[in-house]
Amino acid sequence: MMRLRARFGRRFPAAVSVGRAPTFGAREPMTIEAFLLDFDGELYGEQIAVAFVEWLRAQEAFADAEALKRQMDDDCRRTRELLAA
Repeated sequence: MMRLRARFGRRFPAAVSVGRAPTFGAREPMTIEAFLLDFDGELYGEQIAVAFVEWLRAQEAFADAEALKRQMDDDCRRTRELLAA
């Protein structure tokens, strides 16, 4: 999880994945994907800075996309709880 600050100065809580998307068989390249909580907008082309706050769990492969989505929902719930504390 992290807090993200876009160049316009506002911080956004985010759940982040760093890895290779093993559920879909991806091996390379390693990516960083940030899901900004409660954000509705466009950040393509923006410069951002990230500050990682806490590690939630190791990356793992799930049986299917639905199982991954359920885990992502739980990750977002845990991120909200940890950032609120």
